[in-house]
Amino acid sequence: MGAVILTQLTRVPAEATVERLKGIGIEAHILDDPNVFTKGSTGGRYLVRVSVDEQDLARAQAELARWEVEAAPRVAALGKTVGRQFLLASLPAFLWILLTVARVLPRDLLFVFPALWLAGLFAVTTWNRWRLPKEPGEGS
Repeated sequence: MGAVILTQLTRVPAEATVERLKGIGIEAHILDDPNVFTKGSTGGRYLVRVSVDEQDLARAQAELARWEVEAAPRVAALGKTVGRQFLLASLPAFLWILLTVARVLPRDLLFVFPALWLAGLFAVTTWNRWRLPKEPGEGS
């Protein structure tokens, strides 16, 4: 039987999908290998197609659906966490603008807003990286 397209993903998720499918006995392949100009102009965010044998298509689709259901709670939790962290990181910059508009701070200092916002994002990101456990084999 011939190969049929299962899904279309960016390169890294496609490779992970192929590995996971092969791990459960479904032979999967990445069909596309874009040229260097496509890779460079898209910054690595190009799409490739993942194919499976026609006889394994239903099983592979069921497996993808199962992975999606398994991942849904983690994705929802991550979305909530990212939203809270973004609000926390933006709070100092918002307060700065509020104080400037209320004329507690001079309007000349309004230009500090972008730097303060970026500093808040950097601080929250750094704190999260420091706080999360390291994977085995990662640097300190």
